[in-house]
Amino acid sequence: FNWQVPREVTSRLEEVLKINEIQGMALTRQGKLYGAVIILMLNSKSLEEKQALETFLYQASIAIHRRQLETELVNAKERAEESDKIKTSFLANMSHEIRTPMNGILGFAQLLANENLNREETREYLNAIDSNGKLLISLIDDIIDISKIETGHVKIYPDKIHLNHFMADVFQNFITDSVKADKKEVRFSLETSLPNDDCLIEADLMRLRQIINNLISNAIKFTEKGFVKVGYTVEKPSIITFYVCDSGIGIMKEKQDMIFERFVQADLSITRKYGGSGLGLAISKGLVELMDGRIWVESEFQKGSSFYFSLPYRQIKEQITQKIDHHTEGKIKLTEKTVLVVEDDKFSFKYLEAILKRYEVNILHAVNGAEAVEMCMKNSNISLILMDIQLPNLSGYDATRQIRAIHKDIPIIAQTANAFDEDKQKCLEAGCNEYLAKPIAINTLISILAKYLF
Repeated sequence: FNWQVPREVTSRLEEVLKINEIQGMALTRQGKLYGAVIILMLNSKSLEEKQALETFLYQASIAIHRRQLETELVNAKERAEESDKIKTSFLANMSHEIRTPMNGILGFAQLLANENLNREETREYLNAIDSNGKLLISLIDDIIDISKIETGHVKIYPDKIHLNHFMADVFQNFITDSVKADKKEVRFSLETSLPNDDCLIEADLMRLRQIINNLISNAIKFTEKGFVKVGYTVEKPSIITFYVCDSGIGIMKEKQDMIFERFVQADLSITRKYGGSGLGLAISKGLVELMDGRIWVESEFQKGSSFYFSLPYRQIKEQITQKIDHHTEGKIKLTEKTVLVVEDDKFSFKYLEAILKRYEVNILHAVNGAEAVEMCMKNSNISLILMDIQLPNLSGYDATRQIRAIHKDIPIIAQTANAFDEDKQKCLEAGCNEYLAKPIAINTLISILAKYLF
């Protein structure tokens, strides 16, 4: 009937069974076909009691339909209960992950109020506040990113990347002296495939860094001894595969597909040894797929894990400039340079002012966009502008456009708490040369100063 059996075989069966006619009746319910009943007639006489048979088949369809609904309802209930369990565990874990660094920040801030602290204690407490603050920012970024991925608001912006410099930078930012001291029994290594003078590619720099950061962070966290290996290979002309391998705790086979899901971790128990929000791999998977790639894991429990992701890329043939060492604090004086800081938040201004004073820069301060435009009209010697975006009176976008009409070549650096990709694009379209997302790292600001002022 469905052509799975050769016609000559079915013809012979009809002869042996003396089949004269075939009647087919569908089993349907609410427009859905569940199957069919095939009746083989032994004579040519029309089927009697056809109405009774149709009634029977109709009842059979209802029974099958009801059974399927019951099965689907049970499955939906089980999925809902499992989802509720996962989300409840996730929310409890998130509360822990938020309150723990907040406890460190607020606790050590109170301890700093003690006037009897010595220099070593002060430095220790400040390091604790800095470390916990970075943890909290990372968690907030993860929550924002997973929300943006779910709602389809993440966009990919290609950048030119010197791949070997990029990988070395990512690796060194993670494998610091403190990490090596904490993981004394772990060997760290970086592997690259392309030569230094032929590894300029086009890809989304920020998202690529985010994915690799997530994978390295996990590898370090879950590895107490052995190795952590980071690198990439080029297997096809336009496909590059990145990998982060470790000899850590590994992942059980039945958990390997789950770990890329939202709100899921390999260990959801409250007694688990390792912390984390459980969003890193879900974010990484979402970003890789947005970049038309794929991500997967190969792991053996208690023996280690290897995470891979492959991405399409475009290789660029251009002259590559070497990176500049920007550790110049105390060596360069910029007394002839003037920087306009457009910032309405007094604490943010004080922070930027403290960094700029190290280079003896002349500092101008505007608290809104209109004031910034007026200062630019009156001062032709401004060397660089640090422009906040969310400002009273006149926004940073509009202020930048008006300043561009007066000074076409002055470097304008957006510095904003709006950390979405589209915000960066808006800043560049308004006329900004660079974009800095708050909180701004000292080294990042020094790099900007080096690029435009040194």
